[in-house]
This record gives sequence, structure tokens and C-alpha cells, in this order.
Amino acid sequence: CGNEIIGTESKMTAIEVHRAKIEEFLATQSLDVFQEHELIVAEEVMTPVQGFELLASKHLRGCPVRTSCGNEIIGTLDLRDICKFFVEQHRKSTPNTEGSPQPLRKLVLDTITLHPDLQQSEPNLRYLAKMRPFKIFPPNANMIEVARSLCGGRHIVGISSTEKDGSTSEGSVNGLLKVVNQKSVFSIIAPALHEVDVPVTEVMTSPVVSVGADTPAIKVFELMAKRGVSGVAVVDEESGQIIHNTSAKDVKLWIAPTRRGSLTAADQPALPAPSMDDSIESFLVALRAISDSTAKTRAPVCVCHATDTVGVVAGLLQRTGYHRIWVVDADRRPLGVVSITDILRKLVARA
Repeated sequence: CGNEIIGTESKMTAIEVHRAKIEEFLATQSLDVFQEHELIVAEEVMTPVQGFELLASKHLRGCPVRTSCGNEIIGTLDLRDICKFFVEQHRKSTPNTEGSPQPLRKLVLDTITLHPDLQQSEPNLRYLAKMRPFKIFPPNANMIEVARSLCGGRHIVGISSTEKDGSTSEGSVNGLLKVVNQKSVFSIIAPALHEVDVPVTEVMTSPVVSVGADTPAIKVFELMAKRGVSGVAVVDEESGQIIHNTSAKDVKLWIAPTRRGSLTAADQPALPAPSMDDSIESFLVALRAISDSTAKTRAPVCVCHATDTVGVVAGLLQRTGYHRIWVVDADRRPLGVVSITDILRKLVARA
């Protein structure tokens, strides 16, 4: 009547059984399965805007950052930092209710408000990159350790070209062979995940952070920054049904060069950029129309149900390429959310 499997010497939960199987599977894999792609590395002298535009143009969730004089990697530029940065930039440029400007330098992450780089008039990427160390593994590293390193706060890690122990926070761009992200690891273990027959409720995050469709976009991103989440559900004001999904990726698209019409065909007028003061629904509809001329009024929201298994949801994540799927009730009201990070944390990370 439960999810426990009783053995001769011990009893294990179903999650623990599947975790052990996935660990056995990963032990058979080498890092050679990860393909080599163009290495995208940001320069520390870039402004945060330039850095996030780089992520947007290359369709990345993160990239390593290197020093301006040399090739040493100092950390990671991560898409999750974009909301806090641009929320503060929006506040800085918008008068408060009394008509005076917001404080000039209350930027980005609450944890680094006293960082000396924040006192600069033109901040660069260094202060952001230093908060997220970039871990580098040697090419003969254990696949399990690489996978586990992506179960928590990291979205990317590096693989070096030499067998020298490089599993530290810093390294050289010259010795960097590959950058591996969460989705790459997820794709490797997907066949094993399809066999996980436990309910998705055992790995999902609940309750969800949700907002009404009429909420101003800036308020939504302020909420994301305050709560430290990378995505929220947008629900119908009356029924509570989920109608949109918004995430840090939408802020990335908002600042992308295409948003400003720089990549618009010469014979086509640039569409007006949505305002952060628009409702989140209007903001998303306008943003996605700019980003993709074939976009529908409402981009599809991928959902599953509490009775679905982790294996079924893992298959959905793999087929859609999404980072998260919303768990809904019979009336399409969100009960929880399950992301690639949630699945890795439950089924790959150490118990």
C-alpha cells in the first residue's frame, strides 16, 4: 500500500531503488558521449546587459566568464540572475511614488549588495560571475560526479582537455574542451528515467508560485527575484487555470537584439517592444510575437497530472525541450511544478 520495496537486508523506497539503477547506468558512461560545440565565453569587462545579450543571442542558460587580461575563468554568468538585475535596473530608471529616483546602486543579488564592484558607475560581469563558480572536470572524471554537480545550483560545468585534476572553481580557457549543461546530462539518463514508475508528486515542487494574468510584468519579475525562482505560472484571474508559463528566459528574450528590431528584415517594420508595465499576459503575447513570427497568441503550456509517473514526465521534458512542466488538477489549476533540476536532485544526487 506504499512505495517501499522490502529486501532481505534492508528496505528501500521506490525512489532509492531507481536512484541506484540510474547510478549503475551512469557508471557505464564516459564523458566522451558529450559532443563538442562552439565554446561561448563571456569577458569580465562586459556590462551585465552585454552579457545577458550574449546568452540570448546564443540561446544559452549560462556560460563561463574569463578575465580581461588572460584566459583564466573566474566564474559563471547565469540566466537566473537576469531577473534581479533588470528588476533593479527598472527601479533605478523609474521614479518612485514621490517622484524622486530610486536608489542608484541597489543591484542584482541580495547576497552581494555589499560587494565592492557594485560601487562602480559602470559595473561589469565580474561581480556576477564570482557568485557562481565554474567547476571544471578532467576528461577521465566519473560521469556520476559530473551529473551530481548539476543537481543543485549549477546549470553548466566544464570538461578540460587534460587529465590534470581540474575540479576546482577556476581554470584556463585554453584548457577547456567542453561545456556540459543539465539538459545534456538529462538526455544521457533519459532512457533510464523512462522506467521510473513513481508518481510525479514525489519529485515535484509544491506549492507553485503563480500570478494572475492581469498582474503587471514588472511585478511578476520582482516576485521571481524576491522568491528566487526561475519560473512562475500565469493563471486566469477567475478560474485559476494555468494559461501561461513565464521564466527568466522571457527577460532574456526581452533584451535580445531581435527585441529592438536590429535583426528585423529590411522590408518589415520592427514590432514595438512590450513594456514591463504591461500586464504579464500582454507582455508575453507581444514578446513572443516579436521573438517568433509564427508564435500563437498563447504559447503552449506543458502540463501533466498528479497520477502521471516520473517516467512519463521525463519523456515529455525530453520531447518538448522544456525545462519544467506544470502538474495540474482536473480543472487545470496548478498543483506543483517539476523541472529537470527536480528530477536530477531526487534521482541522481546523493541521498
